[in-house]
Amino acid sequence: MREQSDESIRTRYERLKTRLREKDRRFWAGAAAIELGYGGVSAVSRATGLSAVTVQRGVDELLLAPVGPGVGPAPGARQRAQGGGRKALSVRDPQLNEALDR
Repeated sequence: MREQSDESIRTRYERLKTRLREKDRRFWAGAAAIELGYGGVSAVSRATGLSAVTVQRGVDELLLAPVGPGVGPAPGARQRAQGGGRKALSVRDPQLNEALDR
C-alpha cells in the first residue's frame, strides 16, 4: 500500500513540478500531506524528494492562511521578499565589470 501511495504522489509531482513556482510547490506538497493524514509529511517528502521541513511549512501555511475572496497576493506580486535570492556577481565583486571590460 505504501509503495502505491508513494508512486502515486511521485507521478503527480513529476507531472507538475516544472510548472510550479517554489511557493506553489510547497502548497501542493502541503495539500497532499494533509490529504494523506497521519504520516503524510513523511510520505510526500519521501516520494517527491522535498525536505520534510518544506512539506510541513506548506501544511502550516495552508492551515493557518486566511481563505476567501480577495485573499492572496495581488497579480504580479513578488515571489520573494525584496532583497531575497542570490546577490548579483557584480554586487559581490565590485571589480568584476571592470575586469570583464578589460
